Amino acid sequence: PLDLQSQQIRVISILPRTSDGTLRCQLDTQVLDDESNLLGYSAVSYTWGDASQTRSILLNGSPFPVRENLWNFLDQMERNHDDQQLPLWIDALSINQSDLTERSHQVALMGKIYSRASSVVVWLGPGTEETDKHLPTLETLSQIPSEKVDTSTWDPDFVSCMLDICYLPYWTRVWIVQEFILA
Repeated sequence: PLDLQSQQIRVISILPRTSDGTLRCQLDTQVLDDESNLLGYSAVSYTWGDASQTRSILLNGSPFPVRENLWNFLDQMERNHDDQQLPLWIDALSINQSDLTERSHQVALMGKIYSRASSVVVWLGPGTEETDKHLPTLETLSQIPSEKVDTSTWDPDFVSCMLDICYLPYWTRVWIVQEFILA
């Protein structure tokens, strides 16, 4: 259990897969109020997704069910892993969801958890062929001041793809406002 008095949080490190391809993660703790001990972490902002669609990972060596959307995120992160990757704070794994006392305490700390994070990773879900095709354009646009962007020349397929992204379930979450403000 977490030491609730010292404002401990759990962070996840993604480990290399097992020989049969199973995703593996390890939980460690950090103390939010101890700057000398806070090693840095990235908070993950995502949607939980459908509770009926789960897959299994190994969490500290034991099988643990996660929802499909979180499994897709962990899968993508493991595939793109580098040695500089910070541990992750992911609510579904970092909080013992069956312990109501811990869950209430951690929810009360969420503002601090997001504001103390080294970065916030937004997971909109797995890419599609269309989003993957237009990602370079989006990355280029993010580097241009908005007043210099001429939307009249945009490819209709790109506009359609951006609208699809805008209508993803992620954007309907109530918590997103807090996560963005504190990020």
